[in-house]
Amino acid sequence: MKYVSTRGKAPDLNFEEAMLTGLARDGGLYVPEEYPTLSSQQISSFSTKSYEEGVTPIEIAQSISEGLARNVLSAEFNGETVEANTPLFKNGNIVLFTWKDKEGKKLLAFIENIEGY
Repeated sequence: MKYVSTRGKAPDLNFEEAMLTGLARDGGLYVPEEYPTLSSQQISSFSTKSYEEGVTPIEIAQSISEGLARNVLSAEFNGETVEANTPLFKNGNIVLFTWKDKEGKKLLAFIENIEGY
């Protein structure tokens, strides 16, 4: 794949050359000459991953990144809020919540209220 300058006055480069060069000589950014066309079905398949039965939301977060795993407080699994260490035994959709999310902040406030009781 070729990479071209956004200003169009620098030589075309391959990926390695573009990465090592940084900005193009003409001050433009190197971008792919053409982008692949993906169907909506292909795009939606990117967000699907299989896990073994009994996996927990925290383990799912770890499979994505350690940073995410350090920040996960809870999750929503098939519309139900669950703790980060809850084993999951059926297929479903999951949303991970961190302290940055509205749902995560609600959980933190709840925990603070219990501890302050």
